[in-house]
Amino acid sequence: MGSQPDATTAGGIELQTSPAENTRPKPLFFTERPSISPTAPTFLLLHGLYSSHLEFAHLPIPSTSYHILTPDIPGHSQSSHLPVSLQNTTSLLADLIKSHAHSSRAHIAGVSYGAYLALHLAATHPDLVDSVFVTGCTLPTSVFLGGLSWMANVPLLYFPNVVNYALSWYGGTISEELLRDMHTNATMALGNAAYASLKDWELKPLPMRLRGMERRVREGNAESRAVVAKGKILAWDIQAPEDFAEALMAWAEGRGMPGFIISLEKWFSWGW
Repeated sequence: MGSQPDATTAGGIELQTSPAENTRPKPLFFTERPSISPTAPTFLLLHGLYSSHLEFAHLPIPSTSYHILTPDIPGHSQSSHLPVSLQNTTSLLADLIKSHAHSSRAHIAGVSYGAYLALHLAATHPDLVDSVFVTGCTLPTSVFLGGLSWMANVPLLYFPNVVNYALSWYGGTISEELLRDMHTNATMALGNAAYASLKDWELKPLPMRLRGMERRVREGNAESRAVVAKGKILAWDIQAPEDFAEALMAWAEGRGMPGFIISLEKWFSWGW
């Protein structure tokens, strides 16, 4: 799947200052893996809730083929100073693409909470987006969102290593550096703000039942697909970074997906 990722370099996008303010606001933090080619397509990688840009540190995407931007989403790690709202986050990510992505466009990949952000960014700024690759998201009900914040915090707040132990059962482990970020980020305040931002998203929810989702996601865009990553869990970018990178590049390049990616229609036709 290519060479190991190059060493990252840090950067930031400055927020516009208000005329009434004399202090310069802190920037959105991101890292950048330069490409050998100045015209190589850009990937914008968006991590999950409580995580950080380190989630994608080990994706084996070759610098000969892609330029990569990995921000800390507002409210997280080195962007913890930025307000958590759908509008603010989308605006900052759009600015990042405009100022740093090659040709001011990007292929966007998101995991869990980052997947919702990727979908919203594509819906509100389609001129900046070449493709969208998301995993671990639907649009659940408000009742579900209202109760999930506490449930999602419990493992990290009270059992610091349970996430890593669980992930290790499936063949992957979280680095100590990323785990420290996750422990720091896992607060009730951040969880509540993140889920509240999704409840403000005025989109027609997809059904919680998976049957029929393939048809629904194609409405308005026939090229969309709903699939199952067989044998993978939610954080499969950490569980199986080689497979995640392979699927991501195949989707961005418009070629056949790897064999472990199975359409929902086929999945249910097999009786799963």
